[in-house]
Amino acid sequence: MKTHLTRISVYAVASAIALLSVYPFYWMCVSAFRTQDAILSTPTRILPESLDLTALRSISSLGGTPLWTYVFNSVFITIAATVIGVCATGAGAYALYRNPRLPLFAGVRYSFLLTIMYPNMMLVIPLYFVVFQLGLLGSYTGIILCTSAQRFRRVAETVSGGGAILDRPQRHSRRPCIFML
Repeated sequence: MKTHLTRISVYAVASAIALLSVYPFYWMCVSAFRTQDAILSTPTRILPESLDLTALRSISSLGGTPLWTYVFNSVFITIAATVIGVCATGAGAYALYRNPRLPLFAGVRYSFLLTIMYPNMMLVIPLYFVVFQLGLLGSYTGIILCTSAQRFRRVAETVSGGGAILDRPQRHSRRPCIFML
């Protein structure tokens, strides 16, 4: 009986905490459909008086720019930087994987480790100077270049940290070896 009562009380406390955590999000969604006067007069009202879309219309163009422009920029930059990052790092990782005994391989691996030692924020200033010197500030190309460089760093962390490029299949193995990272 005691364990049953304990379990019920634990669930009751967990449910109360969950409701307290979800309430601000619920209030934010409900307030999006209320007028500003209604929010200021009765801010704790749980249900909206009416369905008013003026707040949503007012944010549909931020600073005179349509919201869809920002969505397009985000999607385009993300896709372009990912494609460039995967192609560049995939080709480099494949080359290092296929021939890890190259003369400068140890130097490349230590340079990967060196970039991992610095936090991302320390690399922002050199990237800014590179983009500035190339005249790409405020352009898609500059943003994609910086984002691709950050993605390259993440792959370098994976390659150097796990030693994945040294885990080669045995020479006598007959299985095909295409991008086995």
